[in-house]
Amino acid sequence: MLALVAVILNGCGPAGPSSPTTTTTGVTTPSSVSASGPTLSGAVLATTPDGTIRLGGGQVVYLASGTSGTVSIDSDGHYQIAGLQAGERVRVTAFPPPGTLLFQRSATSVTVTGHTVLDIELVAGAERGATFGPPTLSGRVYYIASDGARPWPHTRVVYKSIQGPWYDVYQTSDDDGRFTFGRLPLGPGQLGAGDCNDQLEFRPVEIRGDAVADVDVTNLINHCPGVPR
Repeated sequence: MLALVAVILNGCGPAGPSSPTTTTTGVTTPSSVSASGPTLSGAVLATTPDGTIRLGGGQVVYLASGTSGTVSIDSDGHYQIAGLQAGERVRVTAFPPPGTLLFQRSATSVTVTGHTVLDIELVAGAERGATFGPPTLSGRVYYIASDGARPWPHTRVVYKSIQGPWYDVYQTSDDDGRFTFGRLPLGPGQLGAGDCNDQLEFRPVEIRGDAVADVDVTNLINHCPGVPR
């Protein structure tokens, strides 16, 4: 069984990615979705060193060309999105229940054709999961100290290919400040890192294949009161 690790996700210091605290348009639950029109549904999976299981609870944020919103993940680990248009591309990002340290390292999207099925995989720790693949984006989060660059570990790292409040993938940096994302869409995007009252330091990134990019959070942490060094 999956051991869910409780963590504190807010504050100015290094922290994990926060879950959605507000909902947007089109909020539904899998048990109440209308069957009219194209739908997107699937399972939310959690992969740890012990294996992969369905994850009950949490939310899926979706973004399509004509709509966006948040749906709940039911107790059996299923989600469903209704009211979509045939032929449109839909990006989905899953967030576990609050206090659960799981990440979405692989971007997940699909072109909807009728009733479409798409699973979403969250991972724990250094796991990459079965869905991980190219194009990848890896790098390091760091800050400039008096003796040079130092890693900034255990802080939020996100990547988004579309401007907006949510993102394609997220994780926290490891002990050396490093991160890795997979299956990113080709084209321009924004890589963000840090956590000062939910503010991140962003930089532009162009995905043309496997890419490497670092994030300097010196300015962010210099303006965040109480951050330990």
